[in-house]
Amino acid sequence: RWGEEAGRFVEGGSTVEVEAMTRESEPSAPLTDMEAALVRDLWASTKGMGMQSAGVVLFRNLFQLAPGLLELFSFRHEHDLFNSAKLKMHAIAVVGTVGLAVGKIGKLEEVAPKVKGLALKHTGYGVQPEHYDVLGKAWLQTLEATLGGDFNQSARIAWSKFWNRFSIMIVAAATERTSR
Repeated sequence: RWGEEAGRFVEGGSTVEVEAMTRESEPSAPLTDMEAALVRDLWASTKGMGMQSAGVVLFRNLFQLAPGLLELFSFRHEHDLFNSAKLKMHAIAVVGTVGLAVGKIGKLEEVAPKVKGLALKHTGYGVQPEHYDVLGKAWLQTLEATLGGDFNQSARIAWSKFWNRFSIMIVAAATERTSR
């Protein structure tokens, strides 16, 4: 899904371009054991800052990349958005789901039932397949911001491969409903 070209989607009548993740290997290639270990280490470091904190940074990045996506969320009208209890609860849930996938990095198919349910639910809210590309970019920015120099090129490649595989699973589940 993350190709050489930038991703594009229409938001509020204008086209938003999202820079594609840089990858040195085949996007659909499985993670090596070393890459899987690196993703788990990255996750442990990110989780160490707190799921809520990481999630708030993630959503801040997401809405900076694509402000119109805020309209898809129930907390869109919250006065103090990034201190909102609703946003923080949702952020914890998103980070928790990604953490579940990281924990099953070698066996992502084991999280497929949960992912399928979430994907179908989010499709009903108006989430489109290309939004997962934006979320992937927001994750990269979040990891860069929270991990600093520890998020090097090897880490970026490993995370990109993980996110690619995970987002393919999400999009496949979401498009299954729409193709029926």
